[in-house]
Amino acid sequence: MKIFSRIVAAVLAVCMILPFTACSGDTSWVYDYDGEKINGGLYIAFTISAYTQVSTHEDYDSEKDLFDQTLDDKTTEQWIKDRAAEMADEYVATNRKFDELGLSLTESEKNEVKNSVDSVWEMYGTMYEENGVGKTSYQKLVETQQKRQKIFMKYYGEGGLEEVPVEQLEKHFKENFASVNIFSITLNSGDSLTDEQKTENEEREKKAQEYVDLINSGDKTFNEVRDMATHMLSDTEHDDENADDVIEKDDETKTYVHIESTSPSEKLVKSIFNDVKTGGEAKLLKDENTYYIVKRYDVMADEKNFEEMRETVLGDVKSDDFVKEVESWTEGLNRTVNDGAVKFYSPRNIKLG
Repeated sequence: MKIFSRIVAAVLAVCMILPFTACSGDTSWVYDYDGEKINGGLYIAFTISAYTQVSTHEDYDSEKDLFDQTLDDKTTEQWIKDRAAEMADEYVATNRKFDELGLSLTESEKNEVKNSVDSVWEMYGTMYEENGVGKTSYQKLVETQQKRQKIFMKYYGEGGLEEVPVEQLEKHFKENFASVNIFSITLNSGDSLTDEQKTENEEREKKAQEYVDLINSGDKTFNEVRDMATHMLSDTEHDDENADDVIEKDDETKTYVHIESTSPSEKLVKSIFNDVKTGGEAKLLKDENTYYIVKRYDVMADEKNFEEMRETVLGDVKSDDFVKEVESWTEGLNRTVNDGAVKFYSPRNIKLG
């Protein structure tokens, strides 16, 4: 009897230590869609994804414990469970729609999935495995995301079921994206700057304006000036060996900024669209303790600009419609819930750190 008691105690101890250990009932599956089961590992992956989405919710308060809050008038725990269920529905519906449309992944797309999974697993594999998510389950998730993108293009891409006219995409591109070259000079900040730091800030402000003047005079290209600034900062803040090598062509460092972007800041993005003239002179913009040297170009100056951004623009135009489309596919699903498994795989057991 004593030996039996010790064995029971040991088993209970293991169940208490491990996040998700099948100590009672059948927890091998969580949802059943007419014979198509979502196993525990895949469900936990959905739960982890939902868990990480909590911090971006408008109701989330970083000052409070995560599980002491309400999101959309639900407890955080229930919100995560509901979101995981939605993702499971979308997973099943996406795979079925993919087959219905007669689509398949190319070898290149399969390799893209594999490389993506390998990359994530190298950084976060231990975390997933400790929570009960195997690499195979995670790969199914990524593969379905790839399928979803392919369905999207089947609907709205060239020759698609609901093809978006190229004229509409070009108009959206011109109105909502800015092509810019940009680099920054950061000032010393704080409530009690030394005289030396204040002087350094004045020198950097003066230098920033000199850089703008050099670009606008035509004496130096944008990237030549950017390189000068990089080396100037490296003398005071970094090792020279870490400074970027000069890039001769300005178009090699152009980047696109979306009109609704908040990176590096909402204020800066608004200034780019409102204060920097397309094809005009470079401008010196300031936000908080940073100066930005910005030059804006015509997004349609080269046909390849639009072609390389076409899928991104298409996603910007049709993503909301596609989300509604996916939701419509889930409405007819017949989901059987394993309540014991849902309870067992509680979001409270998730360990991200």
